[in-house]
Parts: sequence; C-alpha cells; structure tokens
Amino acid sequence: MIEFIAYLIVVTAIIVVIGVYGYKVSKKTAIDYMLAGGALGYIASYFWIAFVIYSAWTFFGYAGYLYTVGPVYHLYPFMAHLAFAIAIWTIGRKLLMSREKYGALSPVQALAIRYGSDFVRLLLAVVLTTFIIPYIGLQITAIGAALSAFVGLPYEFGVFYMAAVMLLLIFLGGMRSVAWANVLWGTIMMVAFLGSLAWVVAASGVSVPEMAISLYSKDPVKLGFGYHTIPFAMGLVVAGFTAFCWPHVLIATMGMRSEKVLKMVTLTWLIVGGFAVYLGAYLWGNIVAPYVTPGLVGKAADVAVLLTIKKLLPASWVLFVILGVLAAAISTAATQLMTSSILISNDIFGTVKKTISERAKIFWTKVLCIIVILLSTVFAYLYPIEIARMLDYIASPGYSMTIGALIGLFWRRATREAVITSTIVGVALLVCGFFYTPLFLGTHPVVLPIFVSLVVFFVVSLVTPRRAVYEDFFKKLEA
Repeated sequence: MIEFIAYLIVVTAIIVVIGVYGYKVSKKTAIDYMLAGGALGYIASYFWIAFVIYSAWTFFGYAGYLYTVGPVYHLYPFMAHLAFAIAIWTIGRKLLMSREKYGALSPVQALAIRYGSDFVRLLLAVVLTTFIIPYIGLQITAIGAALSAFVGLPYEFGVFYMAAVMLLLIFLGGMRSVAWANVLWGTIMMVAFLGSLAWVVAASGVSVPEMAISLYSKDPVKLGFGYHTIPFAMGLVVAGFTAFCWPHVLIATMGMRSEKVLKMVTLTWLIVGGFAVYLGAYLWGNIVAPYVTPGLVGKAADVAVLLTIKKLLPASWVLFVILGVLAAAISTAATQLMTSSILISNDIFGTVKKTISERAKIFWTKVLCIIVILLSTVFAYLYPIEIARMLDYIASPGYSMTIGALIGLFWRRATREAVITSTIVGVALLVCGFFYTPLFLGTHPVVLPIFVSLVVFFVVSLVTPRRAVYEDFFKKLEA
C-alpha cells in the first residue's frame, strides 16, 4: 500500500504541474476553457482522442466480457474502431469548421446552428447528458472497488481521489489540462496493459497458441462463434458502428488546431492506436486470462486481467498496473465530465438564457462538474452493472439516438422536425426496451431503436419543408 501511495504522490504532483500550466497559459475565455482555445497540436490531440476512448472499460469491461462470452464480442470494439476513425475525419471536420466559422463550443451547438433550432440544441444536450452521467459514475465506483480489493485502500478513497484529480484539472486549466494530462495517463495505461500481457505470457511458460489450443479443446463453442445467435452478433456490429456518435470523442475534434492535425490523428488511430490496444484486450480476454485464471463468472470476470497479473507478477508491478487502471478511468471520465458540464452550461443554460456571459459559462461549467460527479456516483452505486454492459447496452445506444442530427451535417435535405421526432422516438424505444427486453426481439438494444429512428428521420425530412438557414450553414462552411 505504501508503494502505491508513493506512485500516487508522484503522479498527482505531475498532474498539479499540468493543471497549473493550463491555468497560466489560459486566456480565461469560454473557447479557451472548453476547447483549449482550438489550438491543440498532434501529440495532445491524439492522446486526448485515444484515451477518451480507452477507459476502465478496456481493463475491466472489454477483456472481462470477452472472458465471459468469447471472441464474438470483439465485433463491437472492432466496428467501433472503424467508426471512431470515420467520426474523427468526417464529422470532426464539420465540427472544426463550425467552431472556426460560427464560434461553436460544442457538437450540440454546431448542430443547433445547422438546423436553426434552439429546441434541437436543448433536446440533444439533455439526451446526451442523460446517457453520459451513468458511465462516469460507473468508472468512478469501479476504481473505488478496485483500490479496495487489490490495494486495501478504503472504497471511498478511490472514489474521492478520482473525483478530486478530475476537478483539479478542470478547475485549473479546463479542457487543455485534461488533454495534456491524457498524455501522462495514456502512457501509464499502455505500459501497464500491454507490458503486463507480454510479461504474463513469459512468466506462464506457455505460448499464446498453446493456451488457445488448450482452451479450444475444453470448450470449442466458446472460442468459436460462442453461445450467441446471428441477430445478436449482427447487433454488436451495428452497436459498434454507432460509436461515431459519442459526444466526448466528437468534442475533442473541436479543440484541434487544424484539419492537418485532424488527419494525422485519424491515421494514427487507424493504423496504430486501436490495433495495439484492441489486439491486447482480445488476447487478454479470450486466451491469456481464461487460461491462467479460469472459472470467473458474472461481474467477477471484470477483474480477470488484474487477477491474472496478481497471480504471476511481482506485487510492486501489480500496484503499477492498478495505477494504470486508474489512469485509464480518469483519462476518459475527465473528458466525459467536462463534456456533460459543457452541454449543460453552454447548451441547456445557453438556450434558456441567451445572454449568459463567458465568465458565467466557465463558472457554471465548474459548478456542474461537481454536481455531475455526485449524480453519476450515486447512480452507479444504486445500479451496479458490468462495465461492458453499461457501455454498449446503455450509454452508447443512448448517444446513437442523435444519429439523424449528425447525418444532417452532410445531407442538406435533413430538417429540424426530423431530428426532433427521430430522437424522441429512438430514445423512447430504447428506454421502453430497457424495462421490457422482449421489445428488442432478441438482438442488441441499439438495433430496433436506431432502425426506427432512422426511418422516422428520413421520412419526416422528405415531407417537411427545407429552410434557408439549412443552406446558409453549408454555404458558410464551404466558403
């Protein structure tokens, strides 16, 4: 425990330096606080994007769910990997131009400008905030549980530490500090996650192919298609592809310096970033952890990777790995926290009270960060669920109900009436199906809501009138 505390002290000191740096160079304007002034270069932008995506889910949920259900679950992150690249380069470019041409401070504000509708802005902000908050809380409480189980620290310590570090970064330097802190968090996470994989395989004395052959001989079905139906597998493909709607990823594109940076980040993510971590998680969840640490079921499988590392590697390294888990959680949750608070202060408050000053926006964003942490932690405590299921059964499907609005960034015929109707219908179906699962017809929770939502979106767009404001948006972006 003392060694882990020493790790924390060193890392926290570096975080304080990053936060102070962010505070000193900030211009105390809304765009600087919320989007790092739109001036982030390649390194900070890549780590910001990549480690907004990698989270405690990568250590716990992803590998843990593969451990439980087999390789078919890999369809979800594989398609998400492609979807993120598409989102960064296509949607990200439109949002970046919206920031430059209109001064938009969030994806929702850019969409409201596109449709010329305050109600669209209010609706989308409420929907996205609603689905971000539970996932933030799940990561905070997961860290509290991990530090309690593996280090011996009180559960409350993990929750408090993670919340305190996020607030420190946000209060001092806003999104700039969060982005640069992700460089540190991301490096720690990658070394812990992939370094441990190589070390565990070496320490076991058994090669990965030998592990796979042994597991396959015991349960060939699980290591094949798994105990799943074709509709379920196809649902994972759809669910993964809809990851391009994630608001905390899209907002990161608005803080980049230029389209050149955007392009470099996209290529790095496609070729290096996603491949390395997804392959690592695939090997961890399907082969290495099941072979070394068999027999885990349900939520216990969430910690399969940590239990495996603890079984074979030195205690000092295990503590470093737990720091890596903490890094993974904070790197994502801090941006999610900022994003949700920006959606409320900039888009909900900004719609209700149009004359809100920049100073007030910054103040309320900070206050809302505290409120969001409290709400999200209470939710996660009252409704515990596997991390993988929280992400791909609740949060991500909720984000994807904004798909119609995002399509309208490219399809000029899309109308505000279509966005409003399709979003409400999609969310209603998603919520109803959550409480009455037969509504989903045996497939992934996102499939039916997104199909119905898209049908409604296209039909309503074609039967409602086009407005001059729609064309003005495209003309200004193309100018």
